[in-house]
Amino acid sequence: MFPPLPTPRPVVASIAGVVAFAALVGGCAFGPEEAEKDWAPDVALDTCRYAGGTGRADVTVTNSGDEPADYRVEVAFLAPGGERTYGVGSTTVADAEPGAATDGVVSFAGGLPDMECEISDVDRSG
Repeated sequence: MFPPLPTPRPVVASIAGVVAFAALVGGCAFGPEEAEKDWAPDVALDTCRYAGGTGRADVTVTNSGDEPADYRVEVAFLAPGGERTYGVGSTTVADAEPGAATDGVVSFAGGLPDMECEISDVDRSG
């Protein structure tokens, strides 16, 4: 029997946790179709890193709306050229104030040093 999954918290969170990383590698980009999504101006992929067997993507969410909003940002960790997906992780930013920039971390226990990261989905509510 597996232990129960932890309850998500309404703060910036990551699937695999936050780990300190020393190496900065890989690419950071929206997929070709993602640049046209209505959330694209609100979410930036700042860095894509790999160290110690874990991938990490740092994202910034800036609420462009007039009311507070919640965001769930999903990042795909990809082989070079995007030909294979190593895994996917997500982070949640709760109650982002209009115009405010909030940092988030997406982690994935896997990947390779030459991996790339791509925002694969964003859910915005509020």
